Amino acid sequence: FLHTGIAQATTAVTRTAKPAAVVAKAATVTARRVTTAPLRLRSSSSTAGRVLSTLAARTVVGVVGAAKDGAGRTWYRVRVGGRIGWLAGWYTRSI
Repeated sequence: FLHTGIAQATTAVTRTAKPAAVVAKAATVTARRVTTAPLRLRSSSSTAGRVLSTLAARTVVGVVGAAKDGAGRTWYRVRVGGRIGWLAGWYTRSI
């Protein structure tokens, strides 16, 4: 047996979903709004969306998107505290 001293390295590559913090940084803020009441940050633009957190009144958020619900109300997709979620737009005002 002759050993040549050449070692081969193998690297395993694992694909994983991006952490929420990375996704939140990738979203571009197009406007800023402030909450006018305590609001639930939700996973979707509906009161049926899972509650991600509750924001205090006068919390400043960065808007990264918007959608209208079936009643014609505006929901804002926002970035706040490193998270992305949806807020009921009728409880916010522009700043």
